[in-house]
Amino acid sequence: MTTTIIFDLDGTLVNTEALYLKSNVKAAAQLGLHRTEADFRPLVGAAGPSEAKVIADMIGAEHAAWFQKFSTADVLDQIQGGADFVLPNVQPTLAALTTAGYPLALATSSPRHYVDVVLAATGWQRQFHPILTGSDVQAHKPDPEMYEAMKVKLGNVPAVVVEDTHVGVEAAVGAGLPVVMIPGIAQKTRFKSDRDSVINQRIASLVEKSACVCVIF
Repeated sequence: MTTTIIFDLDGTLVNTEALYLKSNVKAAAQLGLHRTEADFRPLVGAAGPSEAKVIADMIGAEHAAWFQKFSTADVLDQIQGGADFVLPNVQPTLAALTTAGYPLALATSSPRHYVDVVLAATGWQRQFHPILTGSDVQAHKPDPEMYEAMKVKLGNVPAVVVEDTHVGVEAAVGAGLPVVMIPGIAQKTRFKSDRDSVINQRIASLVEKSACVCVIF
């Protein structure tokens, strides 16, 4: 039975996290606050209550809802305006996996309307099936609900997860799925390596494994 490859979206396939950091700084400036991209790095990989708490601590709870709305709208404006945000070598990697016969799925904590814009901008509307978003679950990563729901949708099919944050890895492992981690901008690694040139080998090695694994390079 062919293994399904389940991808996270932000930071794994697209560099929207970098766009968000710029938008976060812009939103803070609108509030008269001087913040840097480094200040907002704790938001990378965060969603739901954990994200709201970080924002509240940084810019005040009374501004949190506006801050999130402004930042997301600004990121979507950048994407729809033609921003180059697909990470290097992602397109050929997806093409190679599809050609090799691997079904591709998507599991992201981002809301459905945001995901729809990203998929339209990248031309990936038919690249992934099934697709689960933050709008489809009650609890966000690192809670395993997202990946538990994905397992139900896939049925009795082997699967491997590709994530870029420890939060995502924790969610996948919690659901009993093997996972390869390709560290994103918020993650510290012990040594430097070509992030993209080895992605296919890392995925291929996990396809052959049944245990939960976190591969960090």
